[in-house]
Amino acid sequence: MKSIISGKFQIDLIWNLASFVLIGVSGILINIIVGRFFGAAILGAFNQVFALYIFMSQLAVLGIQYSTLKYISEFKSDNNLCAKIILSACLATSAVAAIVVLLSWFISPFIEFFFDSKQVMLGFLCVLPGIWLFAVNKVFLNIINGLREMKLYAVANLSRVFFMLLGVILTIYLDVDGWMLPIVITISEAILFLGCITFIFLRYQFVYSSDLFLWAKKHFVFGLKGFFGGAMGEINTRVDVIMLGIFTSDLVVGVYSMASMVAEGVYQISIVVRNNVNPLITEFITTNQHHKLLNLIQHTRNYFYLAMALIGLSAILAYPIFLDLLVADASFDSSYEVFVILVFGIVCIAGYLPFEMILVQCGYPKQQSFMKGTILLTNIILNLALIPLWGGVGAAVASSIAFVFSGIYIKVYSKKVLLIDI
Repeated sequence: MKSIISGKFQIDLIWNLASFVLIGVSGILINIIVGRFFGAAILGAFNQVFALYIFMSQLAVLGIQYSTLKYISEFKSDNNLCAKIILSACLATSAVAAIVVLLSWFISPFIEFFFDSKQVMLGFLCVLPGIWLFAVNKVFLNIINGLREMKLYAVANLSRVFFMLLGVILTIYLDVDGWMLPIVITISEAILFLGCITFIFLRYQFVYSSDLFLWAKKHFVFGLKGFFGGAMGEINTRVDVIMLGIFTSDLVVGVYSMASMVAEGVYQISIVVRNNVNPLITEFITTNQHHKLLNLIQHTRNYFYLAMALIGLSAILAYPIFLDLLVADASFDSSYEVFVILVFGIVCIAGYLPFEMILVQCGYPKQQSFMKGTILLTNIILNLALIPLWGGVGAAVASSIAFVFSGIYIKVYSKKVLLIDI
């Protein structure tokens, strides 16, 4: 096991953890700045737009990023084949994303009705180009991940949030209306797109081949099988905000969003570890090194539980200080209870979070979708039951319980499908 967690893996993990810290700080700063200069209601509208954006963006990429990650991880030593995999994935994603953007434009008038907020509808229109860019960028980032260019992966992920932060600061300087804030999402995706496409075109030579569309079909079929798992996993993190937006006001969502954003920063640590673990899972499975896979799972789970318990406790103790010093708005004080509840749920299942994608990485995208669908359905039912009763606190309790259930589902599905005891 020593060889697995040392050397390149260890260095890559450090880079991505550093990136995570900066991403988390940038994300929190975005919420602080929006909340402080535009108010809780605008913050609520902004986060509802972002939740809708994530939902439609997942539909736009249609799981093709997971197919790209799997095949690039498997054939990264063959540059010609990788070029076919990349070009076919980009063609398939571009076509699907264009259709989703058009669909999003058609449904935009209904958003004002369901969320009872014109600001949410106008903000959603601002992110329509970003939906297409996000889908293609998702494929690009998984190419970089599959190549195990994890330093570049860390920088690319950071750039997305960093340019969003700069955009928000610029909107204040230019005295931009609050409903236009989501435009910074589209701008940051455009900058990331230019950086990623430059790296990929410098590395590979792309030529037309007769099997290009066969590969596109392969991506589409694999992606469609894994789409529901990936999309529902992302949507699951936004269910509370979307449902709060439907049942409550922009103000309530804004207060809740402050806590959930910081809690999501705690959760994102698991994604950093997961992104470094994913290529190794595929490598060990395809080369029949099951003993290494089991060792990786055991050590990662045990160490990560300990780390997250310490991080969670520190975050809970620091949150009131964060509110007093940085937010300085009494309307956000009630978010502390929400924060404690959310962090508690994350810590309870911390050891299983790095293996959320283990089924798709082992070549079982359909089973991954079933598992994620089960998690999402649990979260929706709990939020439907508790938000009408307790508002923001109800959403936090529902999400926390859903977190615990997701850990159980990961363990059960891995045992049933892969015969692996996580």
